[in-house]
Amino acid sequence: MDAHIVTGLCLKKAGDEDGARKERVVYDGLFNSVLKSGDGKTPQTAFSVISFNEEYKVLAASGLVPVTQSLVNAQGSSFDRFDAKTKTTGDPVTLYFNVDRMLARLSQTLQQGK
Repeated sequence: MDAHIVTGLCLKKAGDEDGARKERVVYDGLFNSVLKSGDGKTPQTAFSVISFNEEYKVLAASGLVPVTQSLVNAQGSSFDRFDAKTKTTGDPVTLYFNVDRMLARLSQTLQQGK
């Protein structure tokens, strides 16, 4: 997602407003696909992400500040559990992100390095 934001900013600076808008549309589509993948309230309804950066983008967009992060295993899958607080009131919120794809990619990378 970040690559599309950076590309869009570069295109805008170069005067290519149409190209910048297209990059923003791609970014929005990718970000919205994460938001539509679940509500993050439980491991069963966790957000599906492909990078750790996406987790922090969801937290920020939700007005949350992470307090603790832990890896949780449930029903044969792995989840990042974030205990966070709202920026405005400090109320506690817990969000879950399914990290199976990231861990599989990490495992594959480590296997290739052997």
